[in-house]
Amino acid sequence: MRKSLPKRLLALILIITMITTTAEWSQIATMTRKIYASEKTENTKIESKEVIKGENTKNSTTFQLSNGKKQTIFYGQDVRFETDNGTLKDYDPTLVKVEDSKSENGNSL
Repeated sequence: MRKSLPKRLLALILIITMITTTAEWSQIATMTRKIYASEKTENTKIESKEVIKGENTKNSTTFQLSNGKKQTIFYGQDVRFETDNGTLKDYDPTLVKVEDSKSENGNSL
C-alpha cells in the first residue's frame, strides 16, 4: 500500500498540472470581463448629452451630461481637421457619386 501512495500523489499532481496549463485563462478572463461589463451597463440609465463645441479637439469630443459631469470620448484617429481660419470642422464620411471618368490627378476611375 505504501508504494502506491506516491504514485497516486504523482498522478494527481500531473493531472492538476495538465488541467491548469491547457486551459486558456486569457479567454476565461475576457469572457468574465464581458459578462461583468454587460451587467454593469444594463443597470445604468441613459443620460442626455450635449456636445461642448469649445472643448472638442481633432481626436476627441466632450459632452455635458445631465447630472453636471463631463464625458470626453477619445478616438484612435482624427475626426476633425483645422480649417484655414483656425476652427475645427468634422470630416464628412458620406459617399459622393462620381460623375467623371477621370480623377483630379488624371487617373482612370
